[in-house]
Amino acid sequence: MRWVLLAAWIVLVVFTVLLGEREGRFGDLEKDLAAGKVTEVSVSGEMPGEQQSEQTVHWRDGLFRRTDVIMTYSGGERPGFHGTIVQAPNAVTYLQQQYPGVTVRSVGERQATSDFYGFGNMSPALGILYAVVYFGTLLRIIAGPQPWRATRWAWFWVWCFLAPVAPPLFLTLAGPTPLVPAPKNLNRRLTGGWALLLVAFVSAVLGGTALSF
Repeated sequence: MRWVLLAAWIVLVVFTVLLGEREGRFGDLEKDLAAGKVTEVSVSGEMPGEQQSEQTVHWRDGLFRRTDVIMTYSGGERPGFHGTIVQAPNAVTYLQQQYPGVTVRSVGERQATSDFYGFGNMSPALGILYAVVYFGTLLRIIAGPQPWRATRWAWFWVWCFLAPVAPPLFLTLAGPTPLVPAPKNLNRRLTGGWALLLVAFVSAVLGGTALSF
């Protein structure tokens, strides 16, 4: 079961990196459009209302990228919005006028999608598969054979603080794995207390807060 879960996790990560959209910046997109590095853009979301509308611009610069923009007649700000505000009727018209040689397509309303660790616009079905592998791995920690290198409580704290990397880390190190040296003494394992201190420190260094699924 550990090998099945690890293989499934690797496949899901590959699909996510290849097909998922990373958050980009509208300013960087405009630089790439001006330089001819990006020649095709698609726009989804609301069409303009009386004053302003929110749309999402999608493009590819090696990776798939997206960014949210507010198209407005009057300028100003929208509380809680972290994208770009552009004074123009809509993103399609704006991009066509500013970059005549670029293909700009309107793809209608935004569809319900899933986000994974910074990658977005993924199929909801992929989200279900992630959940199955994620909680299948958690069940393996709770009810499976005694793991190598760390106790169940130690792996629990890794799970709490470093959730995005916990499943592949556990599946690789919790038992025999080709090319990974086995511990010299299987009875000596990282305990829960030391694991808590270690992962809390790592989490603080990486971002100051616990990572979550």
